Amino acid sequence: MITPTVEIAQTRKIMIYEMLAVTMLAILVIIIIGSYTVRRYTKPLDKLIEGFSSIGKGGYKQITADGYAAEFNMMIQVYNDTIRKLEEVHTTLEGAADLDELTKVYNRRSFEKMLDIIHSEIEAHSLSHVGMMVLDVDYFKQINDSQGHVGGDEILKNLAAVIESVVGARSVFRFGGDEFAVVLRNSTDELIAAMAEDIRSRSEQVLNGYTVSIGTAVYPKNAASVSDLLVLADKALYTSKKSRNKVTAYENN
Repeated sequence: MITPTVEIAQTRKIMIYEMLAVTMLAILVIIIIGSYTVRRYTKPLDKLIEGFSSIGKGGYKQITADGYAAEFNMMIQVYNDTIRKLEEVHTTLEGAADLDELTKVYNRRSFEKMLDIIHSEIEAHSLSHVGMMVLDVDYFKQINDSQGHVGGDEILKNLAAVIESVVGARSVFRFGGDEFAVVLRNSTDELIAAMAEDIRSRSEQVLNGYTVSIGTAVYPKNAASVSDLLVLADKALYTSKKSRNKVTAYENN
């Protein structure tokens, strides 16, 4: 016979077990919800941190918004918009850094990059001939003295346009002052001589009576490496400057 006291004790045990089961189930549900919430909210934050880290390394990594909480969509969209703008600004600044501010042709920095590329192409046997010319304006100091720097700048811009019209924009570099260089892939002696003479002739017509002197050199005829071409073309230019308004091709001794 079960006494009321025993029955009460059994009922209390059942209630305790039920409460423990409910508590454990609630804890399990909280853990599941918490884990889901952590994954849902920390994953996009981790992606954002990774994206900002890539900026510090010079990269511009956009984030896909799929699968994230709706409240993060706006944050990710703002981040991606900012990354696109940063990339556009970087590209613009990088391009501007490679151009001469006055004439808008490539600068000495770009020339050095070009030589590195050409050297690699020669090493890979994808390029066998390179022509180079160096030129400057005859009596340029007198132009600045008589017309001022504004007049000298106009001459330089006109000369840059003449050179581009003959050899194309990708081949023209301004070193500074009135000195320019031209680099031509797969150029024969005859071709670079003809182009140099064309530049000299057109310059004589459009530079308000002023003229240019030009020196040329070619690889591999004149030089063992493309890095030597500038020195040799400059020597040929020195010869041209003795009489002015002239094209001189470097000749090996």
